[in-house]
Amino acid sequence: MTTTHTLTGTLLDLPGVADTRRIVSAVVSTNLGRFALVDLDNNDVRLPNPTRLTVNADGSFSVDLIATDSAGINVPNDLRYNVTVTYKDDQGVKRTWSSGYFELTANRDLSDVANTDAVANVSEAATVVNTLVLQALEDNVPGIELGSAERETTFTSSANADIPGLSITVTGTGRPLYVDFFCDSVYHSVANTLVAARIRKNGVQVAEGREFSPVTNAGPFMFVRHRETLAVGQSATYTVQAFQGAAGTMTFAAAANAKMFFTAVAR
Repeated sequence: MTTTHTLTGTLLDLPGVADTRRIVSAVVSTNLGRFALVDLDNNDVRLPNPTRLTVNADGSFSVDLIATDSAGINVPNDLRYNVTVTYKDDQGVKRTWSSGYFELTANRDLSDVANTDAVANVSEAATVVNTLVLQALEDNVPGIELGSAERETTFTSSANADIPGLSITVTGTGRPLYVDFFCDSVYHSVANTLVAARIRKNGVQVAEGREFSPVTNAGPFMFVRHRETLAVGQSATYTVQAFQGAAGTMTFAAAANAKMFFTAVAR
């Protein structure tokens, strides 16, 4: 079951922040990049946009977040959070402070999880800033998206076939690669008939998810994950094949607010 915890904190103690009027923005984000966080228990797809924190006049904030060790999510034990604050110092120079990525396994205060020395002057020379940013990405971001595909229209078929539009070609980085497929609802024209989604690598099946819907016009969500390590420079193409266990018509439902997601992320 999905669990949440509360992250609290006070931002007045950051270097150079004398009052909250100097804070330009404060957001919390995940380490998943453009990869969505899926609440499997509630069938919620949480899009990867940073969440803006509401900072009170005294500098305090409070936000409820899915626990990083929660069951019922698509990235068990891989989820991390990061708080980023942009503010102006006493000289009016815009600066950015980052907490660094941290776990949230209980109600915590930001002061307990933050790296307090991660401050960068964003008005410095572009080469220095770029170096700092690239180093931070290498050190702190375990998830780098290598490819993604989405489908907003429902797919129906009476024969086993690749789902059009869901194809990703990636080049290996030497790091573990996670290839994930998510669909909001799958079902079959014959009740309680097997419907499967098969992740295929270069035409060969490497992972499969299965569901049986008791009704013929709606069904459960489908989530499938494949993990492997591609050598640096090695190329592979991943597709999603729809498979049915008996004659009839299978449906992979999608809509503008319930897309099919297919992603490849190196960690």
